[in-house]
Amino acid sequence: MSYWSPPRDTKPTFDEAVKHFGENGDARELRKAHVFGPSWSNHWVKIDITIPKELREDEQVICTSFPPISKSCTKRSPLTLDL
Repeated sequence: MSYWSPPRDTKPTFDEAVKHFGENGDARELRKAHVFGPSWSNHWVKIDITIPKELREDEQVICTSFPPISKSCTKRSPLTLDL
């Protein structure tokens, strides 16, 4: 997993953000208990997964869900991502 934090008070588009995850991008490795902040800031996360071969050959649909995080944060209590 990796993440990119755009400059404060900016709202980059999806196309702008994904450029930071390429070979020459400046995204960083995301580690357990990473702290995001300050409040109301934007952070982009990329998650790479490998689906086992036996599941790829199956005709089942694989669904994932990542509910949005709607926790109110302040500088004293930033949001922590526990992986």
